[in-house]
Amino acid sequence: MTGRCCPPDTHPLAMILILRAFSSGCTALTRIEAISNGVPVFRSPEAKNAGRTLLVMALLMGLLFLGSIELTQLLGAVPGPQETILSALTRRLMGSGWPSC
Repeated sequence: MTGRCCPPDTHPLAMILILRAFSSGCTALTRIEAISNGVPVFRSPEAKNAGRTLLVMALLMGLLFLGSIELTQLLGAVPGPQETILSALTRRLMGSGWPSC
């Protein structure tokens, strides 16, 4: 026994997953940083208005999250092996073909 925690072939996959998680976190952070870095641009009182903006942003994010969970439960959208839950939800709502005019 070599004492390794993972088979050797999974190390590249682990590195890809770590980098993917890091890049997703960085992308999510930039919207918050945009407000934080732009505080001087807000009307007076700048800090209070920036705080309100962050609060509204957090509430909208929560509303979108809870709404997508509710729609998923209501419509019975189930992800497949090659499909995410949001993709399955969109397919249930919009259909799978091109939109007809």
